Amino acid sequence: MTTKKESSRPHPSSWMDLILNAVERFPLPPVLFYLTLFGLSLLLHTGLSRLDGSLGAGEWPLSIVPTLIWVYAYTAGLQITRRYAREVLQELRPVLELSAQEYQGLESEFAEISPRSAWIITGITVAALIPSFGWMQTFMGRLLFSPYGRYLTILELLLTSSLSVAFLFMVFRDLRLIPRIYERVRKINLFNLSPLYALSGFSSRVGLVFIVFLLLSILTSAPIFGATTGELYNFGGPGNIYFIFYMSLFSVTALLVFILPLLGLHRRLIREKSRIREENNSRVDAAFWELQKRMDSGNLSGIGDLRNGISALMEYRREIQSVSTWPWESGTLRGFLSALFLPIALKLLQGFLSQFIAF
Repeated sequence: MTTKKESSRPHPSSWMDLILNAVERFPLPPVLFYLTLFGLSLLLHTGLSRLDGSLGAGEWPLSIVPTLIWVYAYTAGLQITRRYAREVLQELRPVLELSAQEYQGLESEFAEISPRSAWIITGITVAALIPSFGWMQTFMGRLLFSPYGRYLTILELLLTSSLSVAFLFMVFRDLRLIPRIYERVRKINLFNLSPLYALSGFSSRVGLVFIVFLLLSILTSAPIFGATTGELYNFGGPGNIYFIFYMSLFSVTALLVFILPLLGLHRRLIREKSRIREENNSRVDAAFWELQKRMDSGNLSGIGDLRNGISALMEYRREIQSVSTWPWESGTLRGFLSALFLPIALKLLQGFLSQFIAF
């Protein structure tokens, strides 16, 4: 039976949303679910490797761990981003000029993937994967995948690659939508900006997802390079070039993801702050003229109240000046920048330790 909420949706759920909804209904947090899925996949690869004789008893196919991490990492990123998107819209709902139906449409556009987009992404991804099967077989052979394990990995890639591409699609689509969402805010209260900080929380969390991917690229790049060039954790070799590329890619992406969508609201806050400041200046000017007028005429009755009013206006001016026009909590930016420099510190530590420890 179709519920009233389902009937008001602008489109039915895509196959991607159906899978993600099923994961959310699972009795495990999404991150723990994907970690469990990763563990089960590793166990299955281990069993297949022992079955075809690629591994002996007690051995584990650790060389395939980096590839399996990336098989599920982007899908987990999509799941997390989708949850963040819903939470953010709920926080922002009280200040949006939207009817219930319009809000439902916005939620569908911001936190879901339409069936049409899902099938387009699937078609493009599969079309790109099929010609790569030969190369993947060679690559996985260098990573010591068992013959059976190679086919299992290809199957996993077919199932998850479309969701991985959907993650990138959803991130950049939502970042494009953020300025449009802010345009629907009915009124800005400079002294109560908490609801407006919701979308900065979303952009910072998505940026942190990219930082996590950067950390994963550091942790997984060495085994991949070790298997293909024989240089494990070589801080000055090809692994370093790989690190510089991914460090630049993910860091710049994370920073742009955090800041760019908020520039429109930043400009709007500047305009609102200027408007209130001009109103305050006009009142202060009028109050001072009234004060001088009374002093010149010798009419000092009520002058104490007038001076108190001027003091209140001056205090209000200081409060206006103290309001930041950047739409985020001070701790949000500080925490984000700290997380951004974490991969650099990790890589430097990795390079330092590699001089003394054979990984």
